[in-house]
Amino acid sequence: MSGGFANILNKQHNSKDCLQPPDHSFYAVVLFFREKQRRLKMKKLLTLTAVGAILSTPASAVQKCVAFNPGASCTFPDGVSYISTGPLNPWTMNCTYSGKTTAIRVIGLCSPTKPESKYQTKETIEWHPQNFTLDTPLYCWCKAISPIESHWISATTSSDTVQTCMYTCNSKCSGAKNDTGFKAGIHNTASQN
Repeated sequence: MSGGFANILNKQHNSKDCLQPPDHSFYAVVLFFREKQRRLKMKKLLTLTAVGAILSTPASAVQKCVAFNPGASCTFPDGVSYISTGPLNPWTMNCTYSGKTTAIRVIGLCSPTKPESKYQTKETIEWHPQNFTLDTPLYCWCKAISPIESHWISATTSSDTVQTCMYTCNSKCSGAKNDTGFKAGIHNTASQN
């Protein structure tokens, strides 16, 4: 020990003026803080070890197979016949391929990014709703978000007004659920979450 801490400890033990035993509550406080520091170091070490173990685990050990292919047959979940939610409200399509059914979550979004063709894919699309006016031509784009994530897929090449696009985009995406071009757009750009 060095510095002020050591001087205080030595003073309590070596003082000739002090006839009473040293105040052990001071030592209890010192021991408490030393124990707290030791536990904090152990917690940090254990956390770093756990993070290291997770990061060093091969990616293949945590991946699962998602049975999806452009040839999959996709339906709505039981009891659902039409999707009419607004944009960015996820909806589900159940796709069956090779005897396995996978529930795929999809969202629709209106963007001024104009597609060159139906079912064109783009990694990113423009979306700045604060810049939209009633005359802004918007195009409906769809994206699988879970358990696989795809690029954006254009649902149509025709534009709509802001209000129409916002109201109909998810229904356009859901209407394309069995179109091979739409499913190929998901399949060809998908990555697992």
